[in-house]
Amino acid sequence: MLEKSSEKTDGVNLKISAGTVAEADHEKWYRELFSPSVATGILEATDLAGYRNHPVYIRRSMHVPPNYQAMRELISAFFDLLQNEDEPAVRVVLGHYFFVY
Repeated sequence: MLEKSSEKTDGVNLKISAGTVAEADHEKWYRELFSPSVATGILEATDLAGYRNHPVYIRRSMHVPPNYQAMRELISAFFDLLQNEDEPAVRVVLGHYFFVY
């Protein structure tokens, strides 16, 4: 799936901005990432609809992921910034800052 997404750009001279591709394809990536969990019964297919709607904590980690109530706004702001950023290194930092920091 990521290969198909990367074909929409040609490296240095972008045919479509990486942010536009990421926004258009992120739902497909999400489904592909978690479809094995659905196939094995760990998750229900309905669990893949929308964004999470409950708090998430990472065991033995000091990091607390963003509040589930803020996810829709965070995703929207993230893709807005991603689409308007030309520098690849800054796009990487944006994702890390929004969802990991």
